[in-house]
Amino acid sequence: MAAARRIAPSREDATDLAGSTAVGSAVAFVLLTLIVIGRDGAALFGDEDLTSWSVGHRPDVALAVARGVTYTGTGIVPYALAAVAGLVLGRTTRQRILAVVGCLGCLAAAQAVRYEVIYQAAADPRVSAAVPFYGVIQGELPDFSGLKAQILGHYGELDTTIPKESLEQLSAAIQQQSGITPDFRLYPAQHAFFNDGRPEAYAPESAAQAWESTVAFLHEQLG
Repeated sequence: MAAARRIAPSREDATDLAGSTAVGSAVAFVLLTLIVIGRDGAALFGDEDLTSWSVGHRPDVALAVARGVTYTGTGIVPYALAAVAGLVLGRTTRQRILAVVGCLGCLAAAQAVRYEVIYQAAADPRVSAAVPFYGVIQGELPDFSGLKAQILGHYGELDTTIPKESLEQLSAAIQQQSGITPDFRLYPAQHAFFNDGRPEAYAPESAAQAWESTVAFLHEQLG
């Protein structure tokens, strides 16, 4: 038993391991950021193919689980990790409880701010028009009852990252809650078709049509 206790890793060992892991993760993140910047934001090798394949082969159960995990924008996983972090940080029972409450409180506060910003942006009467490009809200939809802005949206028919049913649900929610009918337009293109910095996705004709309609829409709404 004594030998086993000597071999067991101490809190200092765990702290050193966590620190080394954090430093390694930070270095990897910086390198990845530099690579992405160097490629002008283009997808990394194999990313598009892997994404398209996974989206095309995902079972309904996996899709339901994924949506459940991201339902609040962060899902239960980050909250669980925050609780675990609090348990690791504390040395006594009281410290662990306080650390868990603090970590969960910070995460919950950030979520509250996130939803408030979304709501205020939607309800702000100063926002007269909005033009999202292949953007859709993941998880729970905000309250659109105070929405005043007219909406023109541009989406690619071949965009595997945005299910058509999600776009239909978003349109229906906006119309039912605010009385505004968003103009969501589909183009024969994939995700990021407007980004001329991504030659593998850029669709010149669709981008030109989207830009022309956007300018006309903003002139009509804003004068």
